[in-house]
Amino acid sequence: MHDHNPVAADLPGMRAGGVTAKVYQLLVDVDIGAGFRSSASALDGWAKRALLSLEAALADIEANDEVCTLALTAEDIERAKRDGKVAVLLGAEGGKLLEGEPALLRLFHRLGLRELQL
Repeated sequence: MHDHNPVAADLPGMRAGGVTAKVYQLLVDVDIGAGFRSSASALDGWAKRALLSLEAALADIEANDEVCTLALTAEDIERAKRDGKVAVLLGAEGGKLLEGEPALLRLFHRLGLRELQL
C-alpha cells in the first residue's frame, strides 16, 4: 500500500482489511515558497523537510507500536504479519530531498528510508 496519510490515521482500516504493509511517503514534495522552481537554490530546504517528516513518522510508529512496526527488511514485514501488526516502510516521492547530494541517500537509508521514487 502506498500512502500519504499519517501512520496512525490508517491503522484501524488497514488492520481490518488485512493490509500487511504500507509505504508511508514522507511529506516533502510540496512547494517551499513562491518562485522556488526558477531559483538557483531550488533544492534548498528539501532535506530538512524530509528529516522533520521522517521524525514525525518514526514518532507516530513508536506511539502505535502495539499495532505497527517500522520495517527495514523483508524479514521485518514477515515478522509484523506473524505478530498481527502492520509493517510501515518509509518512502519519498522524488529525489529533491537529496538536494543534489547523493551522499544524503546513505544517510536517509540509515534513518529508515526504504523507497525513493524518481
